[in-house]
Amino acid sequence: MRVLQPLSKIFLIVFVIGMLLGFCGEYLQAEEPGKLPPALSAHDKVMVIKFHGTIIPDIAALRWLAGEVVVTDKDVETAVEKAEYDGARLIVLEIDSPGGVVDTCNNICRTLIDCPIPTVALVTKQAISGGSMVATACDEIVMVKGSIIGDCEPHAINMKLEDYMREKVESTIRGRMRANAETKGYPPKLLEAMVTKSIALYYIEYEDGAGEFLKREELELLEKQIQDGESQRKIADRTLVCPEGRLLTLTAGEAQKYGLIKEVTDSVGKFYADREINASDRFVMETPQEESSGLLSKEISIKWQMLLVLCLVIGIAGVIVEASVPGFGVPGIIGIIGFSCFFAILFLHGRAEFWEIGLFLAGIVFILMELFIFPGFGVSGILGILCIFASLAFSYLLPFDALSMQGAGWQNEVNRMITFFGLGSLLAIVLGWLLAKYLVKVPILGKIILTSSLRSGSEVIADVAAEESGRFPHEVHRQESELQGVTGVAATDLRPAGKMRTDDGKTLDVVSDGGLLKKDTPVKIVEVNGPRITVTKLED
Repeated sequence: MRVLQPLSKIFLIVFVIGMLLGFCGEYLQAEEPGKLPPALSAHDKVMVIKFHGTIIPDIAALRWLAGEVVVTDKDVETAVEKAEYDGARLIVLEIDSPGGVVDTCNNICRTLIDCPIPTVALVTKQAISGGSMVATACDEIVMVKGSIIGDCEPHAINMKLEDYMREKVESTIRGRMRANAETKGYPPKLLEAMVTKSIALYYIEYEDGAGEFLKREELELLEKQIQDGESQRKIADRTLVCPEGRLLTLTAGEAQKYGLIKEVTDSVGKFYADREINASDRFVMETPQEESSGLLSKEISIKWQMLLVLCLVIGIAGVIVEASVPGFGVPGIIGIIGFSCFFAILFLHGRAEFWEIGLFLAGIVFILMELFIFPGFGVSGILGILCIFASLAFSYLLPFDALSMQGAGWQNEVNRMITFFGLGSLLAIVLGWLLAKYLVKVPILGKIILTSSLRSGSEVIADVAAEESGRFPHEVHRQESELQGVTGVAATDLRPAGKMRTDDGKTLDVVSDGGLLKKDTPVKIVEVNGPRITVTKLED
């Protein structure tokens, strides 16, 4: 396997460190947990959490790979902690979610149930699956006209959920929904019907004005008790809420009719107006994706984040491969293109500035000086690598003036940057190693990439000595006395020329002093004349 040049080794060491920091980045906080400094004063105000998108675990890589707006349990936990710290009087979750990972939704439910501040779930469009779990964990649910809630059946991604596993998962979700109902006062059977298709649910109205939800078997038992005189209650009306084999999903009007919610509002604005919550009273916390507005904005959307990772991986992998082979060729050009696209995206987003691009170019110049001017690897190469990494980091971060205006948000930006470069470094190291090892084996690419490695002078001399050993014995053994009388056997048939193997293992080109000598015949050197070595048959 080809030995990497010193420059490549330094890159690998720095990238491994970056990778480790990236995995730890989410845990590097500037303040102790529970002591979040307020970015804005929210005392006696309302904390609004934009609960939009798919619900996933708090893993930065999943945010980039999702390709859409997402929300995590950490987002909600951080928002609730901040609301408590700032003394907010109310937390409003504006929910528009198709659901997500069960365990993550369960974590969010526990956070909301344990929250000492009153919570309201404002369903703006949909609260489906995990979204309905989160909504029912709030103290109150309000739905905008046209919105829906329900359908909390579990599904597996790209695979069939077997019956034994389905019941296991459904049991967990049903338990969570019942716990939400018991804690917040919602109809538990109504929530269970959102989870499983095996329930046929009825709403029973009695003559005394009371009403309750009953499953089919419960209704059949009640009717039998009434018929036998065991129960004095009289059924005035019954409504099939959800037939067996279907999942329960309710519109805003249906949810209000069955007592799941108490209020239906015309719009989000009307909800706040009816509760006399002005815009100045609201402190909005958005998920990181909600803050992004696409290209030409300082915030970077999910798709641009993914493209940035790709450009960074291409740039770093190109450098690693180029540093592994002599000369300068296609991998180096591809690496330059990757870094150029990286800076172009950040420049269009208003993040990269000219001095950061200049710092990157200065790093390239230092490395070129180290490669072509100064021998070995020293100060110039180290300065070049530091300049390159500093330029990449500073260009990714928001400008200093913007960071300072965000207050406590700067540590989130730094953590995101560390995670970003950790992920990019990990992928680049793997890709660079694979390319350096297997790229030359591709028929077309192997012809356009210089694959021979440069060897030291001692290695070349050793190879020449090994190649020439035994071919010109008269040059190696210049004195006749050194070979005169040496014995051995014929390594080949001597006709009369052939090869001889001496007793000490050397192979020599010789001729016999007589006729044909068979292979393995004992022989003895009797004369050395320049390149000609004469042997004779050794008599017993």
